[in-house]
Amino acid sequence: GPFGTFDLGDTSGATDAFDDRTDVDVVVGGVGTAGDDAGMSWKLPALAEGLTVIISHSADSTGESDATNAGNGFGVSYTTGPVNVAYATNDYETNTSDETYIGATVTFGGLKVSAERLEVGVSGAESSEKGIGLSYGMGDLTFSLVNNEIKNTSGTVTSDNTFVGVKYDLGGGVTAFVENLSDAKTATDAVTAAGVTVKF
Repeated sequence: GPFGTFDLGDTSGATDAFDDRTDVDVVVGGVGTAGDDAGMSWKLPALAEGLTVIISHSADSTGESDATNAGNGFGVSYTTGPVNVAYATNDYETNTSDETYIGATVTFGGLKVSAERLEVGVSGAESSEKGIGLSYGMGDLTFSLVNNEIKNTSGTVTSDNTFVGVKYDLGGGVTAFVENLSDAKTATDAVTAAGVTVKF
């Protein structure tokens, strides 16, 4: 509408609104960056072609303290031709913490290449998540490959995940999938999942 779109409740914060570029798994997890939710978001009306602006806010108490943190967020995304870039930040009142997100996606026909990075600062210490992924769609088949790395506040890599997945659209809202996730930083066995999803 002429005033944009308001969303109230446990909704996406400014960083969370743009950070699904490499979040392509169905069930295994371990990929994508994880921006925080908010208590309210406002997607501004279109100011220019290809431009999206989001403002988010959470009060001191939302009733769901595990999902939202008190503070404010701002995010902007711009698409021109096959390229989309986004920047977002959340500034929290508690623990003098903040989040900064940057991401980009380039699409060439059925090929999509994405990169994103989320930095989380708490009282001067900073951790980070970054993901690089590509997907290729060929008819009803989609192949995905993603690498996701997490560093703690000491700069040590604590997780180095590699994801490989295939989805096949069977039609009628039914999709079959097979996916695998492995972490180079742990001795835990790789996780493989297969199944079918149904959307009504």
